Amino acid sequence: MIMKAYLPTMNFPIPIFTINVLGCFLIGFFYALSDHFGLSDNTRILLTTGLCGGFTTFSTFSDECLGLIKQGYWVEFSGYVVLSVLLGICAVFAGGFIGQHINKA
Repeated sequence: MIMKAYLPTMNFPIPIFTINVLGCFLIGFFYALSDHFGLSDNTRILLTTGLCGGFTTFSTFSDECLGLIKQGYWVEFSGYVVLSVLLGICAVFAGGFIGQHINKA
């Protein structure tokens, strides 16, 4: 993967990072689509918080952060936290943007 080329070691937790960013994208996407289909608040919460919340892995993210710290991989830890938060927020916006444009089609 492209990210592996930029990280100093192979200790970056790419699988969990990918799942979490994808889950963020899906939250934005489902939220935008729920507006189009007039879904109830309960259904919207089920899709975003329930489905995507179960898909993403915050507890694993936290555990992997602790593991990186314990092993002294401070660069990987810092990159993991910063990239997870920033790309997660960007993914929610991207999912919402795409969902809104599907609504207009």
